[in-house]
Formats: sequence, structure tokens, C-alpha cells
Amino acid sequence: MKTLQITYVGIFLSLIILSQAVWIDQAQAHKVVLFGWVEGGNINVEAGFGSKRTAKNCVLKAFGPEHTLIYEGKTDDKGRHVFKIPAGFSSDMILELEAGTGHKGFWTIQADEFSAVSNTDSVQESKKVSPVGKGVDPLKIVAGIALIFGLALVAKRMKSKSKGGTDA
Repeated sequence: MKTLQITYVGIFLSLIILSQAVWIDQAQAHKVVLFGWVEGGNINVEAGFGSKRTAKNCVLKAFGPEHTLIYEGKTDDKGRHVFKIPAGFSSDMILELEAGTGHKGFWTIQADEFSAVSNTDSVQESKKVSPVGKGVDPLKIVAGIALIFGLALVAKRMKSKSKGGTDA
């Protein structure tokens, strides 16, 4: 009878965990992802949500030292925006994206990225990998949970065999 109760508890917990995997993916859809980099004298920005949706027509603000506003603009239909680096700017820049009620994303561009651009005469085009559009894969979540339960089952079997008993 005790084994039967453990089995029902295990099944119940498994169902709860699997249902959470579905809800986790939906919650990530509201997460704001903001990515900015320096390239060719410009600040390039890409923005989206945890899912594959882009942040269209959202307000983008750039702040300098002591949280002073140095730029304000809007993203395009692809969640992108490009603007010129202010002349002589050499400190950390904080990018802030307002994507609706309670949805904000932040990204900091370090001061050394600005000095690297100003020290070179021609900036080679770099290929940055943007995290925008990379949603949570529910299949990976389910596979991870299955792996954990599989390892627990193997451990249980090994424990019962080491005691000399059989596990039904």
C-alpha cells in the first residue's frame, strides 16, 4: 500500500511540474529583452519579449552619468533602433525600453566600448548575436524534467537492489 501511495504522489507531482512548464513559457512572453551594442559610431538596439515577438514602437531612452537623459527615440516594427553616439561621450550608457504598463528592459553599454570605437579609424563590422527572438523551448524543459525523474528512478532501483529486495 505504501508503494501505491508513493506512486500516486509521484504522478501528482509530475503533473504539477509539467503544467508549470506550460505556464513558464507564457510568463516569458512578457519579459522584455533589450540588447544594445556600439558599431560604426552608432548605438544599435534590438528589443523584444521572451517569446519571438519584437517590441514595436516602444520608447527607448539613453541615460548618461547621474541618470541624465541624453537621447530618446522609438523602436521600429522590427524592434530595432539606431542612433549616433553623442560627441565626446565616454562613460557608461544605460538604455531603457518602456514596452507598456509595467514592462521595462534595461541594458548597459560599458564606457570601454565607446573608447574602443573612438581609438580606431575604421570600425570593422562585427556580428553580435542578439538574444531577442530566442524564446523558451518547452521541449527542453520537459526533457530536463524527464531526465531528473529518470535519474531518481535509477537511484531508487539501485538502492532497493543494494538492500537485497526487489522493487515492484
